[in-house]
Amino acid sequence: MIKNYTASADNTIVNAFKLNLQTRGTGSNTGQADVLEVFSIYGRQTTSSQELARTLIQFPIDQISNDRTAGRIPASGSVNFVLNLYNAETSKTVPRNMILVVNPLYNSWQEGTGLDLEGYRDETKGAEGSNWMVRANTPGVAEKTKFTFTSDTKTEYGAGSGANYIKLYNGTTRYNIWFNDGSGDTAPVADGTEVQVSLAAGSDDTAAEFAEKFKLAVDGLSDFSATRDGAAVTVTATALGPTLNAEKVGTISPITIEVTQNGTKETPWHSVSGGGDFLSSSTTPAIYADYHYTQLFESGLEDLEIDITALVERWIEGAGGGGDAGGIANYGMGIKLTSSQEAFGVAQLVHASSDKPTQNIRDGATTSFYTKRFFSRGTQYFFKRPLIQAKWDSRRFDHRGQFFISSSLAKSENINDLYFYNYVRGRLRSINSSDSVTVSIYSSSAGEPAGATLKIKNINNNLQYAVSANEVSTGVYKARLQVTSSLTNLHDVWSLGSQQIFTGSITSVPMGSTTHPREPVYFTNITNLQNSYAPTQTARFNLYVREKNWNPTIFTKARASAPTLSIATASYRVIRTFDDLEVVGHDTGSGLLSTGLSFDVSGNYFDFDMRLLQPGYEYAFKLAFYDDELNSWQEQKREFKFRVSDYEY
Repeated sequence: MIKNYTASADNTIVNAFKLNLQTRGTGSNTGQADVLEVFSIYGRQTTSSQELARTLIQFPIDQISNDRTAGRIPASGSVNFVLNLYNAETSKTVPRNMILVVNPLYNSWQEGTGLDLEGYRDETKGAEGSNWMVRANTPGVAEKTKFTFTSDTKTEYGAGSGANYIKLYNGTTRYNIWFNDGSGDTAPVADGTEVQVSLAAGSDDTAAEFAEKFKLAVDGLSDFSATRDGAAVTVTATALGPTLNAEKVGTISPITIEVTQNGTKETPWHSVSGGGDFLSSSTTPAIYADYHYTQLFESGLEDLEIDITALVERWIEGAGGGGDAGGIANYGMGIKLTSSQEAFGVAQLVHASSDKPTQNIRDGATTSFYTKRFFSRGTQYFFKRPLIQAKWDSRRFDHRGQFFISSSLAKSENINDLYFYNYVRGRLRSINSSDSVTVSIYSSSAGEPAGATLKIKNINNNLQYAVSANEVSTGVYKARLQVTSSLTNLHDVWSLGSQQIFTGSITSVPMGSTTHPREPVYFTNITNLQNSYAPTQTARFNLYVREKNWNPTIFTKARASAPTLSIATASYRVIRTFDDLEVVGHDTGSGLLSTGLSFDVSGNYFDFDMRLLQPGYEYAFKLAFYDDELNSWQEQKREFKFRVSDYEY
C-alpha cells in the first residue's frame, strides 16, 4: 500500500549576488516559486567569492500521525517513509557528481510569498517569510511602554546630584530625561553617546502636569512618540522591534514603568552566518547523526529519493509541538550541498540591522556546482510535487483456497496462513478480551467438524492441538500452521479462550510436482472494475485469473462460477493513458512490495488509494506476475482502464 503526503511549505534561501553583482539577495524570499534550487558558485565576483542556495521543506507530520492513530497506516517498524523530490529541467548548466545533504531543522520558519529566483527582487522587508538571514519575518510591532506619575511633589522627581533620571534607548542612542526642580540639580553624567533632556519641575505642578511635560519632551525625540491619559504616558518606539531598554536610574519613586506591548521584528537563524539551522552530528548531540542523509547525483538530472523512516518516526513521536524524550519537533528539513562542495568563502558583514555575516567561513570547494532544481509544492505538475511516500507491505495470503498438506517436497511452502475477520455491525473491531485467539483443525462429517482435534504443527515444527493467532491489523487475526493429515475436507475452529467464535471449512490438497514446466501465460480480469472513481476513494479490486489455454472439465463448465487461480507473487502499476506516463511503478525491488497483491479463497485482490492520482484523467492498471521458473517478473498484456473524476460523489 502507498500513501502520499505532499509538502506543506517550501522555500529557497540564497546569499547569491543580485544581477548587479554588488548586493546579495540574502533578504529575498521565493516561497511561492514553482521550483526549488540548490547550488554553489565560486569566484563570480572576486577570486574567492561564495554564493549559495539551499532548500527548506516541511511536511504535515501531524497528518501522518493522525493516519496512524486511525489505523490507515501501520505501526512503526512496518512502514517505510521515503522523501521524493523530482528533477526540474532547466536550460542552465547542471552539476555532475554532486552530493546533496538532507538534515532536519531545529527552528521554525516561514514559507513566504516571493517568486523571483533570478534577480532576487522579492525581499521580505517586514513581510512574512524566511530568507538567508532570518527564519521568520512577521510584520513588525513597535514596543510600547507606559510611564505612570503618582506624586504632586517636585522634589520627588528632582535630579539632585544627577543620579535620578529616566533612560530611553532605541538600540543605538540613549536619551537621559531628568527633572530640574530649581535647587541646583545637574544633568546625568554623560559618556559622550547620550542625549540629555532637562524638564522644569514647578512647585505647583500636579502628577498629570509632570506627565504632560514628560510627554512633550518625548514627542520631541525622533525615535519615540508619546500620548497621555491623565497622569499616564504611553511611549511608542518609532522603529519596529524592541527598544531594548526603558528604565529609571536612581530613586524616582513616584514613576512606575510597564511594557504594555513587546516589540517584534524579524527572527534570525541561530547560526550567525544564516542559511538555516541544521541538526547534524557535528553541531548537536550524537543522537541526531541518525538523521543525516546524503545522495549522489552523477548526471545531475536524477530525482531525489531517500528513505527517511527513522526521522519521520522521531517526528511522529514528537508530534504536537516541541518534541519530547522520544521525539523531535517537526520543523522540516534543509537540503544543501555537502560542506566539501559548497564554495569556499570569506565572511562579509551586513551593516544594516545586524552584524551577522552573510557567508560561512569554510574550507569548501574552489569549483562551482550550478544548478540543481526540483519542482516545488507550487508546481502545476501533479505528479512532480515534493512527497513523503508511506510504503508498506499490506499483502495478506489466506491459504484457505490453496491449503497444502505438509510434505517433504517443500520447506516454507508447508506453512499455511489462515485469517479470521472480526466484523461487528459491519466494521472490523479488535476483540476486547485478555484471552488469546487460537485455531484448531478438525476433520469433517456431513459438513460439520467431527472427531477429536487433529494434531498440527506451528511454524517452529512443534506438534500441538491449537495454534495462537496474532492481530495483524484492527480486527484481523492470522494463524500460521502446518497440517500433516491426509484428510481432504477439514474445518478450522477459532476460539477465544474456551469459547468458539468461528468455524470455517478447508479443502486441502497434497503438495504436487510435475515432470514438465508450465507456460506462464494467463487470462486476467478485474471483475469489479468501475468506469470512474471519486478522487478521495480507496477501492478494492478483485481479480479473476486462469491459464490462457485452460480446458475445463464438464463438471467445471456446469458450475455457477469458474474457479480462479491465486498468484503467489503479483504486482500492479498505474499509467496515465493519454501519454503513457507511469504514475505508480511496480515496487518490486524494495523488499516491501507496496504494490503487491493479496489473495484469499476468492483469488487475488489489491487496494488502491485514488488520492495518488490527479483527478480528471483516465488511467490504467497493468499487472505483473513473478515466475519462479524464469526468476523474473512477467507483465500481462491487458490494461484495465478507469477514470478519476474531478469531483467528489
